[in-house]
Amino acid sequence: MSQKIQTQKIRETRVTRRNKLAFENDTRYIVHQGGTRSGKTFGNIISIFHLATSNPKVLISVVSENIPHLKRGAIRDFETIMYALGIQDQIDRNKQDNTYTFSNGSVVEFFAADNEGKARGSARDYLFVNEANNVKWEIFYQLYIRTKQQVMIDYNPSGEFWWHKKLRPSIDGNEYLFTRTTYKDNPALSPAIIKDIENLINVDENLYRIYAEGKMGVIQGLIFPVVGKIPEYPHVNSTIIGLDFGFTNDPTAAVEVGLQEGKIKGRELIYEKGLTNSDISDRLDSLGILKSQLIVADSAEPKSIEELSRMGWTVVGARKGKDSINWGIQRIKEYGIDVTTSSLNWSKEAKNYKYVSKDGEVLNKPIDKFNHCWDACRYGVERLISNTSDSNWMGVGFKEDYM
Repeated sequence: MSQKIQTQKIRETRVTRRNKLAFENDTRYIVHQGGTRSGKTFGNIISIFHLATSNPKVLISVVSENIPHLKRGAIRDFETIMYALGIQDQIDRNKQDNTYTFSNGSVVEFFAADNEGKARGSARDYLFVNEANNVKWEIFYQLYIRTKQQVMIDYNPSGEFWWHKKLRPSIDGNEYLFTRTTYKDNPALSPAIIKDIENLINVDENLYRIYAEGKMGVIQGLIFPVVGKIPEYPHVNSTIIGLDFGFTNDPTAAVEVGLQEGKIKGRELIYEKGLTNSDISDRLDSLGILKSQLIVADSAEPKSIEELSRMGWTVVGARKGKDSINWGIQRIKEYGIDVTTSSLNWSKEAKNYKYVSKDGEVLNKPIDKFNHCWDACRYGVERLISNTSDSNWMGVGFKEDYM
């Protein structure tokens, strides 16, 4: 096989095509999220060869959490590609410093991002951070502010990190190009490896989502791992508002819930600390909620319920009994739930509301955190279900006339 054909075969991957697009458009940040064996690192190293050979006297830094990780991954890929292209004699290698100098004066350096001192060194033209979720934000920050041209990162989506929480929210959408890859984007995989990856579905759904599908993982023990998204709250025949009181430490949360085609639909109405009952009344009024609308509130706050009732609101206390929290959770799971995309706090709670873990074991006990919208939802769903079915709750029939 000629070198030209070899080169073409090596370079044609989804990752390299996306990188090429970003290079042509001078996109500042190039972000690759992908599952295992998706070709992220290999494709990025190919792109680094393109940068080094096409631009004389540029400095490219390849960084990861430690040197052993680099040697097992990025450096090994670099040397594999170098030999496959047959240009090893055109590159001066310094294995002690892990630097590679091309005949045109360009240099590719590999070093560990294990302390801020290294990150505060000299500037570079291009930066590639391999498995960026394992690199601390403080170190990455020192690296990228010293990068003149473009920054590439890749990571397995086992959980959100500084890219999601710090960098992406601070930059314009035109400044980055995002790509999600899976093992299906890697044509070099053997049938045996593919079978192992696909078998993850029989091992753990979360692992399959992360490593086979290349999608963001969920926290182990999440109570509501699947929450659908809808653009707006639909018109339903019966709707109820659930209200969970808070003040100093916890927010007051109010959500609207209804049933459509046997599935719970919801939207966040209030999520705010420091609200008095008068404030709650004002918030509901400003949202256009009619005072005849049924509100089911936390029965542990009878004084607040009475005050809102005197203001003209139709408020009743939520029914509580033994194991009522788990009962309500199970009902929500049975029906399934979609919430509006504008319900930001509710969505955040969904990603963090989980069962208690002890000694690595997930217990059937919800944490008392990230549950304000969910508690409000339970209060509303309890009445909603009792109004639309003849079933009993905890062995007690719903026969109270609350209107």
